[in-house]
Amino acid sequence: MSCESIFKDICHIHARIFDHHSVFQGHINFFAKEFEERRGDREKTHLDHVQETVQQADTHTLPTIHAHLSTHLHLLTQRIKQATERCKQIAEQENESQKEESEFLKSQRQARQQAMDQFMEQQCQRSARVDQQYEDNVQLFNDSYEELRQQLNQGVPFTNQTYYKFMALGKDIS
Repeated sequence: MSCESIFKDICHIHARIFDHHSVFQGHINFFAKEFEERRGDREKTHLDHVQETVQQADTHTLPTIHAHLSTHLHLLTQRIKQATERCKQIAEQENESQKEESEFLKSQRQARQQAMDQFMEQQCQRSARVDQQYEDNVQLFNDSYEELRQQLNQGVPFTNQTYYKFMALGKDIS
């Protein structure tokens, strides 16, 4: 065996093991054939339809839209400006009414606060009067009991006059 035959055998073995070009080529051809058979002319039909739609838009729809915009866009901008001005006027009127309303509410709040302050002052005065009257009555009772105690210590008998005086004292309190 010569080196040449050994080299050819090794190249042949190497090509069979590591060269997958023929296998891939077969798969690619099979895929392309299946794709063409299954899809057929559908893709071409879809592309033709898209091309017709684009041409129609370019020749008919876009010029129509351009004509409408050129005639109506000016009117639309004027109406938008008028609407914006009207919105500004309404907002200003609302702000003015809110200011007037807030001033009215502020004056009403101040009036209620003054009325509440007067009411609380009157209640404090009444409370002070009631407290003073209570203290006076307690002092009067204490004085009366002290007087009765002194009379008992001195041996003065309990008379009707003393009883009526003590009862009158209770009526004055209520």
